[in-house]
Amino acid sequence: VFIMKNIRQSLLNYGLLVAAILLVGGMSFGQSKKKVKEIRSDAKEAIAEFIETDWQMEKRFQQAYGYVVFPNVGKGG
Repeated sequence: VFIMKNIRQSLLNYGLLVAAILLVGGMSFGQSKKKVKEIRSDAKEAIAEFIETDWQMEKRFQQAYGYVVFPNVGKGG
């Protein structure tokens, strides 16, 4: 009986993992090239606004190993 519960739990876990991978993979192809270009343009505008507001931000962007810009923030949870 214990072995059957373990097998069922393992199958459930693997099934959930596969479903999550398929869901995330499908979402990555959901954006059109036009939307991606729009997002990149908005991000560049946001960076320009940061630099315009605080001149030291340009130095930070140049010295950073990487950064993330959220140009359009919708509703938060």
